Amino acid sequence: MAIIVGLVAGLVPDLMPPTWLGTALSIAVTAALGTGVLVASRRSWWTGRQMAAVAFGLLLERGLLAFTYYPLAGEVTAAAKYGHNLVMLLAVLLAGVLALLPRGHEQERSR
Repeated sequence: MAIIVGLVAGLVPDLMPPTWLGTALSIAVTAALGTGVLVASRRSWWTGRQMAAVAFGLLLERGLLAFTYYPLAGEVTAAAKYGHNLVMLLAVLLAGVLALLPRGHEQERSR
């Protein structure tokens, strides 16, 4: 669930129109995410894995959206752009999976 929260919280500002309303909604979503993480982090059930899941969702959103826009500077071939995007997305996926794997001490605590 935390991955989806991070994914949506990252996606909403990227899809808002470049208007004052879009800016206000982007700020509201970002503030809501920050407040939610702050409140949740004070609960006993909140661990580093939940924070990693939120961060994973945010990074996943950035990595997926990278396929939809062009580089801002310089000439880049499509193969180089998509190759770079794919490698970075695989790095995000690997880091996310490793961060979310249960550790030995977490398995003992859940018993």
